[in-house]
Amino acid sequence: MKKTILIIAIIIIAIVIIAIFALNLIGYWPFLNKPISYLVAGPVDKFCQTDSDCQIKPTQCAYCDCGDAVNINWKQNCPFKTHYISYSCKLCPGLQAKCVANQCQRNIIELVSDFKSCAAAGYPVTENYPRQCRANGQTFTEVLEPINCSQSIECELPMAYAVKSNCPYQAYCVNNGCWVGCPMYRAETKTYQVKCLFDSDCDCSSWDINKTSECACVDNQCISLQEEIIEGNPVIDTSSRMDLEAIGYECPDQNGKWLYQYRECENISQTWCSNEGGTFNECASACRHNPKAEVCTLQCVPVCQFE
Repeated sequence: MKKTILIIAIIIIAIVIIAIFALNLIGYWPFLNKPISYLVAGPVDKFCQTDSDCQIKPTQCAYCDCGDAVNINWKQNCPFKTHYISYSCKLCPGLQAKCVANQCQRNIIELVSDFKSCAAAGYPVTENYPRQCRANGQTFTEVLEPINCSQSIECELPMAYAVKSNCPYQAYCVNNGCWVGCPMYRAETKTYQVKCLFDSDCDCSSWDINKTSECACVDNQCISLQEEIIEGNPVIDTSSRMDLEAIGYECPDQNGKWLYQYRECENISQTWCSNEGGTFNECASACRHNPKAEVCTLQCVPVCQFE
């Protein structure tokens, strides 16, 4: 009889143990984890003296636990399994453990995956072109996008083209995108203005001998397109450059002398100056651009200056 009772008791205990393990596998007991962890591991220990005393560890005995900054020697004790199939966890932010006033604290590290997020997080950005941002041992290069436009006045000329002397480059709006173009030169009028209505009206072979660039009619003017302008490209305002280039060629035709670096036309009439929108000075000094000159003739020089 006693033997039978013992066997039954063993069977019951075995069934209970199996049931407990089975229920644990399906995550039935996780509510017991926190009190057990508190009894075994004690309260969360956040004491520290230096940053090295702190570490990011899970503290909630939960499946979705991003962790907290605690003492490196403290460890939670969660014997029962959490049923994770029914959980949908949010992405945890990057965390960093710091020791502040002898207490471990966590700082959220901004997630960096590209140049924009790197710059937004405050990491150093180089001023080269294209710009770069370095974070967490990685370097992110700025991805530059084409600039959209509806008219040429919205486009700005890149600095690299503004300093070139082989053509008075301009920025144009072509098919809703900003492009650098070289206007075609017209020998008859000595200006960079060749009028057109269609692309077929233009011939850029005098400039582009090998025909490596597209020749197009933009803003009723023949242009040799060089390259599309993208964001972040250093630019310069050249809205008046085209007019000055034309004036520079017209000044000698009016028996004047064009001083390109000073935007002046010497020995020119007031009528011509007014018609071109310049500022006329009928008695400018012959040494106005050389204040250290030891000898300067006392004569008036009629000058038309352009802003």
